[in-house]
Order: sequence, then structure tokens, then C-alpha cells
Amino acid sequence: MDKRIKNEQDVIGCPVKKSVLSIVLALSFGVLTGCGGNNDSDTESSADEEVISEDTSGTLVINEVVSKGLEDDWIELYVTQGEVNLSDYSLLDDNTDHEMQSLPDVLLSAGEYYVIKAIDEDDAASQEGAYVTFKLGSSDSVNLFKGLELVDQVSWESDEAFAGFSYGRYPDGEDSWVVLTPTPESANKLLERGPLMINEVMVNSVDSDGWVEFYNTDSNSILLSDYQIQNANDDVPFTLPNIQLAAGAHYTMELSEGELSEGSTADNDLPMVLGSSDSLTLSLSETAEIRDYLAWNKSDAPSGYSYGSYPDGGSSRYTLAATKGESNQQALVFDTDNIENVYIEVSESDWQDIIANAADKAYHTASITYKNVTLDNIGFRTKGNSTLSSIISTGSTRFSFKVDTDEYESNQALFNLTKLNFNNNYNDPTYMRETLSYDLMRGMGLPSPRTAFVNLYINNELHGLYTMVEQVDSAFLARNFNDASGDLYKPDDADNEGLVGHDLQWIDENFASYSAIELKTNKTTTDNSALMAFLKVINQGGDESSVLDSDAILKYLAISTAMSNLDSYQGTLSHNYYLYEQAGQFSVIPWDFNESFGTFSMGCDVVSLYIDEPTQGALSERPLIASLLSDEQHLATYHGYLNELIDGELSVESMTEKVADIAEMIRDAVDSDPTAFYTSEEFETGLTNDVGRTPGLLSFVAARVLNIEQQLTGAIASKGDGTGSCGSTNGPRPR
Repeated sequence: MDKRIKNEQDVIGCPVKKSVLSIVLALSFGVLTGCGGNNDSDTESSADEEVISEDTSGTLVINEVVSKGLEDDWIELYVTQGEVNLSDYSLLDDNTDHEMQSLPDVLLSAGEYYVIKAIDEDDAASQEGAYVTFKLGSSDSVNLFKGLELVDQVSWESDEAFAGFSYGRYPDGEDSWVVLTPTPESANKLLERGPLMINEVMVNSVDSDGWVEFYNTDSNSILLSDYQIQNANDDVPFTLPNIQLAAGAHYTMELSEGELSEGSTADNDLPMVLGSSDSLTLSLSETAEIRDYLAWNKSDAPSGYSYGSYPDGGSSRYTLAATKGESNQQALVFDTDNIENVYIEVSESDWQDIIANAADKAYHTASITYKNVTLDNIGFRTKGNSTLSSIISTGSTRFSFKVDTDEYESNQALFNLTKLNFNNNYNDPTYMRETLSYDLMRGMGLPSPRTAFVNLYINNELHGLYTMVEQVDSAFLARNFNDASGDLYKPDDADNEGLVGHDLQWIDENFASYSAIELKTNKTTTDNSALMAFLKVINQGGDESSVLDSDAILKYLAISTAMSNLDSYQGTLSHNYYLYEQAGQFSVIPWDFNESFGTFSMGCDVVSLYIDEPTQGALSERPLIASLLSDEQHLATYHGYLNELIDGELSVESMTEKVADIAEMIRDAVDSDPTAFYTSEEFETGLTNDVGRTPGLLSFVAARVLNIEQQLTGAIASKGDGTGSCGSTNGPRPR
């Protein structure tokens, strides 16, 4: 599979390209299902996206498929929990002419596998063992039913199905889908690659036919002629030249359509044509054993950009800035030194519908152009909650927006990203609060969304200066965590529907009781037991080290508290954060900081926010904070991070320099912003002094840093009577 973890399948109810099968099933059975895989919608996604129903008696999933088998195609089933009888289930591919095919009467327990062959109907008479009478195509899907209920599905494209490989979950039962070494009825195994690897390809060059770069990952030299390469259309592989490639070295071959390229020799000429969507397979010349592969879609390798490994020889593949014969570099998406232009093209009727019905947050078909790359048929909609309502009430069209590149075209990405957020900097005359907040988080080593300032154009008219923010989704997890297969949750009651659980207070053992905690990944496989263990420990006590990455959460809390960020878990709404689990341990991923640095006060004296009782309401009502700060060792660590902040990245000197640099970069764009919430004069004022009820950015920093220093030294109180920073009888009062 390419660089993206498989995160959205073509299943009924998913905001992706629908198969004919899905439509037929929806009409025939009225089945409400969701994405088999990581459906990384954000909290503003539409309410009618349902998940595949859980089988509470036992969970059976499709674990591995072979669609280009050297002998047979097959489907491997796996029980993730409980006990199941296969006779309760049936399988169907994406061909509506086929009928659902029942499975044999076999009882399986958790951890057991069962393989079903996929054959032509004409071959049924000669078969032994279990089989279904439909073959698997290069682009196809397999659907698992219990009765008439769709309980699991896997879909794949041609660039994910290679001869001699399988496609499946890794690890077993998880929702990360990758290309594998086939292992029927045993644990799934990642493909063993190298030591020679296809490192980088250029297929849409502006000045040549393109090229392919190889890389030696070994500590010894390699004889290239020991390897052969072919693409999807080649009948006969091409043997590489008889050249020794040194350890850690690159070797580039020019594509030549069968003729020698200008300035090339036979040794570096590769007589091959590669398409915008294509694949390459590298194998040993003597045994034909596959040692590497590289597949790409049209959007992975746009004109002027290459595609390949980052870092060199790695298994993660990205759109790259072309570095022929040199170390690979990812294409720069979030440019922090310049303001880029982003162009959205949407029909006039759809744009008027977006304006008139902004609260619906419905996707409309559009195109996006960024860094000279254009993607058509993307999803474009408004985003936000209370902020969106406020903007609607003013009659402004300066909404925040979300782009989903594979809303209508599966596997379409813009520089490896399928979702982008364009935030309007509401309630921030400086435009900087969100950017500075995420910078502070990353400065402390916390995985945090990247940002960039962009001029957003809609239908060729400048709509405003926006902050482009990375989405927390599968791609984000893969980029930031060693293990990207964990459970991702978004606790929130974004629409004020009275959902419960976002404050992480204990309710009971049933995940369904926590209606405000939305599972974003592993929807068909997790039993949510890790989350339940986490909630129990922070509420009732226990071994915190088994369920918490306490150091990471203390860093997050120190930064959030230092910025008086009450539009967060610490505030009355207890939202704007993600929980991510790795091997049972949870950490916090930060989100949504446009009202940090004292803007979201809700009548509270945010400058004097207690550091040891940093909640808007009773500390006990925020058990994650209460449980951590009740431990003296954790408290000392937390204080250490606060000291580190006010002496370093959050110091008045450091922040003054950062604010000045950003102001210099965006000042002209602010002056030209046609939909700005504030005037240019208010922008300049807001850098240092209050604008209306919004605190001056640097004046707030100076006052807050001094207040934290006084609390840390004991000159003033650092906590109250437990009722929170805004209601304590002996602490900061509402102003």
C-alpha cells in the first residue's frame, strides 16, 4: 500500500465513492453501515454517518486477501474476540450479479483464522475445502454479512494488489491495511523489503521522460544486475545494469520509451513508460522473489513532484520535492516562511447554497489548487460550531472551511493529505493565536497539527487570510507515532446536544454510555477496553503508568494552562482535544486554539488562572487533570515544564520576537483581507494591547508569565478550594 493508511472504505454511509453494490444493498435491505477501516471524519461531520454494527457475541473480520495469487485467490477470516460460527455469515464481492455465499458450519474462537478460496464457478467441481465462486479482481471488494447485516468490508485498488502479495490488516484484526507477505491461517507479516529499494520516481517531469531512483539500504555494496524491475504493463522484467552500488548510495535511471535518453548511456537508461497511476516491482533476477514495490495514484506524483520513500529506504511513501540522486525530501506543504495561495473553484449555485445553508455543513463538489497542483472533484464545506453560528448571525461569509480530497474520489490526496482545515481566525485580531499555540506544543515535543498562513481564493476572488491546519487523522498518526494503529477518540459535544463523557468522568463499563466520545479509528475491531481501563484509573485510582503517557499529558497541560486555554478540556465545554492510545497508554493530541492566550474567558480572570487548579469549574469534574496533579511527583514534573515554558518559548523576549516575525510576514495580507473581522489598526493594536474584550497578545503573555512565576515561587496561591479557578472563595474571581 502507499503512504496512507487505509482509512475510508467504499461502504454504505461513508462519504466516499459508492459502489453499485452499496447502493443495491442500501435499497434492498435498508442496511445502515459505515466505513470498514479508519473513518477519520472530524467532529463536524454529518450525523447520518453510521458505523458497521458490532457483533456482541463475537467479532469476525476479513483479515487478509490475495487477489493476484500465484495459484489461488483467497480470503482469510479472523476472530478478534469471543466465539463465532461461520455458518452465521456469508461473503459477497462487488459484483451485483453474484449472490451472497454462505460459509461452512465451523466454530472459531478468538485468535483463530479460516481461509476461503475464491475461484471461478467452473472450477468448483474439482475443489477441496471451503470456497466461494467468485474471483477477486485487481480493484475489488469483499463484503462480510451476518444475515443481511454488513459487518465488515475491505476494498482495494489496483495499486494495492500485487502478484505474489496479499493485502490485509497489520497487526491481525487492526484497521491498518497494508501490503503483506501472504500468510494463510497464520499471523500477518509485513513485506520484507530490500536491501535494494525503489526509492523515488519522477513520472510527470516538466523537462524529461522521467526517472527511477534506487537506494542501497545495506551496509555492503550491491550488484544491481542481481535485480530486475517491471511495471504493471511489462510482460518481461528488465534486468538492472552490471554495476556495484555502494552502501547508502543512490542510482538513477532515465525513462526512455525504449530509446536511449539524450546524454544517457545503456547503463542508466531504463526503456520503460510509467503512467500517472502505475506501479513498479523489484525482484531478484535469479529467483524472481519480490524485494520491493512502489505504487502510486495520479495525485501522489503530480507534475513537477516525485514520489517515494521518506526517509531514504523507508517504508512510508510520500509526495516529494524532486531530489534526483540525493536524499529524499518531502514536499513542503505547511510553509511557515511564506504565505501561499489556495484556490477553490465551486459552482456559483453551490457557493450560494453554502452561504445560505452554512449551518448544514454539507459537502459540495469543488476543485482545489495549491502549489500549482490541482485536484478536481473534492469535497468543500463549512466547519465549526459556536463560531459558525456567530458568523451566520452577523451575515458575514468568512466561514471556516474543510476540504476533503477523497470525499468523491477514493485514494485522492493533496501532498499526502486527504483533509485540510481553513480556519478564519475568529475572535483573534492578531491572526496568530492558533499558530503560536501549536508551535509551543511542538516545541515541547508533542505531536501537533501543522499550520500555515494562506490567502484563500474562492472562484478567483480573494476571500481572506486564513490559517491552514492539518487534520488529526490516520495520516497524522502515521507521521507522528511509531504505532499508528491505536484507538483515536474525539470527546466532544460540539452541537450542545447533551451528550456525556467528554469530561471523562466515570459513568459505567459500557462504551455506549459515553455518547460524547467518538471513536475515529478501529471502528470494526476495537472493544474499547483500553479506554474503559483509562477512564476507570483516572476516576477510581490504579496504576496510572499502565493507561497514561503521563509525561506527554503533563506537557500538554502545562502549555494549555500557561496560555489560559479555557476553550478546551479545562473549560466549561470540556472539548477541543483528542485521545490517542498506543499499547493501552493514552496521550492527548491538541486541537483548536483560535481562542487561546486569554481570549476565551467566560467572565474569568484568565491572567490569574490557578496552575494547580486550572479548571473552569470543580477540579474533580476534570478527572484526567485531578488524578495527575494529585500525585506529588507528577506535580513537580508539571511545575518543571511550566518553568521551562516561562523561561524559554513563552518568555516575553521569545514571544515578542515570534510575534514580530509573524506580523512582518502577514501584515500586507492583513491589510488586503477583504473579509477581515478586524481593521488593520486593530491588528497592530492587538499585538500588544486589548482590542475590545480581546486581550492584547503580548500584554497578556507578560502578565500571565509574571503570574505563573509568582505561583511557582509561592508568592501567590497556586490553587483554591477545589471549585476551580473561576469559582474559588479564596482565589481569582470572575471579572
